[in-house]
Amino acid sequence: MVRSSTTERASRLQKAIMGAAKANEEALQRVQMIRGALDQIDGPDPKLVARVNAVDKTLRDIDEGINGDPTLRAANEPAPPALVDRITTAVNGFTTTVPPTNTHREALAIAEQQFVPLLARLKTAIETDLAAIEKELNAAGAPWTPGRIPEWRSSTQ
Repeated sequence: MVRSSTTERASRLQKAIMGAAKANEEALQRVQMIRGALDQIDGPDPKLVARVNAVDKTLRDIDEGINGDPTLRAANEPAPPALVDRITTAVNGFTTTVPPTNTHREALAIAEQQFVPLLARLKTAIETDLAAIEKELNAAGAPWTPGRIPEWRSSTQ
């Protein structure tokens, strides 16, 4: 019974990590579209540009936490295991007919420990920071970008 609940926990964590990775990827794409929209408005506020840069950096840091350092991986250099590596190790250990090893259990524990603050940072970056930037883009009359609902005010209002 303990093994099945741990297997379920590992599976749920893997789904959450993969979902967070996809949400982060989509948020990074939104940031790129926002940069394009900023280029199309007259004299974008430097503070807004700085906030976009800060959100972009946060999202890239989160991506590195989830997927590992892309520079080290591309150079085939030694790097600490990424979150996806740890959860994959854990899930593989809990879904075989052989009992999981201490390595599998440790990978699950470390993945859980690392994911909690990463997910909190991701939620803040998307739901608070990025949402505020998009609201400001609407107020500035910036062209539509994915993730934003356009605003319309009739000239008769």
